[in-house]
Amino acid sequence: LWNLWMNFRFLVNPCNRGYPCMKPSILFVDQFSNLGGSQRVLLDLLPALGDFEMEFALPGPGPLTAALQRRGLNWRQLDIGEYRLGRKSIADMARFALRQPGAAARLTAMATSKSLIYASGPRVFPAAAVAARRTGVPLLWHLHLEVESWRDRKILEAAAAWGRPRVIAC
Repeated sequence: LWNLWMNFRFLVNPCNRGYPCMKPSILFVDQFSNLGGSQRVLLDLLPALGDFEMEFALPGPGPLTAALQRRGLNWRQLDIGEYRLGRKSIADMARFALRQPGAAARLTAMATSKSLIYASGPRVFPAAAVAARRTGVPLLWHLHLEVESWRDRKILEAAAAWGRPRVIAC
C-alpha cells in the first residue's frame, strides 16, 4: 500500500521526488511593443499562466511593456530593429540580417533555463529558432499573419527546419 501511495504521489506531483522543484518557465519573444492582435492575445493568455515563470524579450518600451509592468512582469530589450510594414527594402533586409546573430545570442542566454520559447512574429522567429536549437528548449511559433513574399517564406521555412517549432497560425 505504501508503494502504491508513493507512486501515486509521484504521478500527481513530480516535484515530490525529493528534489527542489522549479516552476515551468516561458520566454515570450515578440517583434512589437505596441498593442496589435498578437500582443492582445498574449495579454489575454497571461492570467491562465499563473503557475509559470515568465520572461519577455521585446524590441523596446511601448504599450505592451507598460501593460506587462502593470501586471508586475519584467521584460528585457531585444534589438531586432525597426522596419516598415509590408514589403522590405534591400537596406531593411541587410539591417535585419546584421542584427540576427546578436539577437540569437541574447535569446540563447535568456532561454537557457526555460521550459519553452514562445515566439510571436516572423521578425523574431529566426533568432528564436537558433536559440531553441542551441539550448534544446522547445519552440512554439505563433504566427498572426500570412507571409506573402516568396523570399520571406523561404527564410522562415529554413529557420523552421532548423528550430523545429510547433506552429500556431491565425
